Amino acid sequence: MSEDQQYIPSDMTASLAAQIKHCIACQQEIPAGASLCSVCRSYQRSWKTRLQFYGPLIAGAVALILLAVNGAAWFWGTGRILLGFGRDDVHFVSANTLGSAIVVNRGDEEVFVSHLLLTMPGRSHDWQAPRLTFEERLPVGQFLRREFPRPRIEGNAEFVRGLGATDFEKLVARAANGDPCLELVFFVSPDPLLRELAQAGPTLNTFQVGGYLEYWGLKSDTLIDVSVTGTGVVHRDLREQCK
Repeated sequence: MSEDQQYIPSDMTASLAAQIKHCIACQQEIPAGASLCSVCRSYQRSWKTRLQFYGPLIAGAVALILLAVNGAAWFWGTGRILLGFGRDDVHFVSANTLGSAIVVNRGDEEVFVSHLLLTMPGRSHDWQAPRLTFEERLPVGQFLRREFPRPRIEGNAEFVRGLGATDFEKLVARAANGDPCLELVFFVSPDPLLRELAQAGPTLNTFQVGGYLEYWGLKSDTLIDVSVTGTGVVHRDLREQCK
């Protein structure tokens, strides 16, 4: 027995042993109450050790997922436009020649709206083509409104209803050729006023309306003609001089 050992009481040796434990990772002696190994820096609870090891991997995976999500959001927003994949979608809210035309840009990029041209398809004569000029930029999500020229017939007037095809065609021809007591009215479908007129009395006499809205995609520098369809009616003056 060495001199050092013979002077250490047994109860003191047991006390010192109780104050020491072995690290669960590196097996080095560390204080019994230590929660972190001073040698290998491992937590002395197994779940904390696993968290210490897998934590950076989990954080890295989460960062990659967030990066992918942000990249997808950028592509579907700004990226598609910059790369030439922007979606054009200029849509009519309402349009009729008694009042105004309202369009909205529901696409991905700002556009330049040129004009709206309405026609009477299927006719070789007795034909009109109202044209409405916009000539204005339309940002994404915004509305643009333009007024048609004031209607010629106001006040005491009616929309022609319940006529036979031959009689109605005669009125259309007279209105198209400048009869001061008759006026052709063009609606782009769908228009709220047209729905009201159709439900307000006897069958409304109508003719077919066509045409297009022309605008430019500013990012893609592309001219776009959007076909429009609609309905036409005859507005008749009921003042004494027109009877």
